[in-house]
Amino acid sequence: MHAAAPVLGAFTMEIVHYKLLGLAAFMLCIRVTLTYFDLLPPKARHTIRDYADAGAIASVVALILITFVFQVSRVEGDSMLPTLEDGQYTVVNKLIYRLHPPQRGDVIVFRAPDEPDRDYIKRVVGVPGDKIEIRSGWVIINDLKLREPYEMGRPDYSRPPEKVKPGHLFVLGDNRQNSSDSHLWGQLPIGRVRGKASLRIWPFSRFGLIPSFSGRRFTV
Repeated sequence: MHAAAPVLGAFTMEIVHYKLLGLAAFMLCIRVTLTYFDLLPPKARHTIRDYADAGAIASVVALILITFVFQVSRVEGDSMLPTLEDGQYTVVNKLIYRLHPPQRGDVIVFRAPDEPDRDYIKRVVGVPGDKIEIRSGWVIINDLKLREPYEMGRPDYSRPPEKVKPGHLFVLGDNRQNSSDSHLWGQLPIGRVRGKASLRIWPFSRFGLIPSFSGRRFTV
C-alpha cells in the first residue's frame, strides 16, 4: 500500500473558509442588530458590540491568512518517514512560491493528481530542465547521483531517464518504498502546488523547521 498525506485537503480547507466567512457574517449581524435596535442596556450593548467587532476582524484576518499565507496540515501515512510521521501537524507556507519557484529538496504540499479532494506532501527531487532517472534505488539528476540524507531507504524500483518538463516537478516521498508519487503517476504540474511545508508544530517534541536540503548534493 502506498501512503499519501495530509488529511487536510482541498475539501476540508473549503469548509474552513466557509466557517470563517459564516463567523464573520454572524459577528457583523450582531453588530448591526445592536447598533439599530435597543435590545439591551447601553453598557451591555457597547460591550457586546466591541466583542462582535473583534470577532469579525479576527475572522477576516484568519481567512486572509489561510487563503494567501499559510495553512495547517495533518500528515496521514508513512510516505514521508523519517522526516514527517503519521499524525504530525505542519505549517504550509503558501506565500513563498509567489516569490520564487520550488527548489530541489523542498517539502511541498499539493493537490493530489489522483485524488482531487486531498492534498499530498512530498519532496521535490527534480525541477524543470533536470534529466532524472531512478536506477538501483539511486535518484540520478543530470548524470549525477543525488545524496539524500533524509531518505528512509533506497527503493527496489527503477525508472528510465526523462526530462522534467517546463512548469512541472518530479516529487518523491522520503519513504521511497511506500509512497504514491511521481514514480507512479508522473510529473507534477507546478500549478497544483499549494506551498512549502516549513514547520512542524505538533507534537511539541518534534517542533522545528522542516529541512529542505537545498543546494548541490551530488556524488559521482
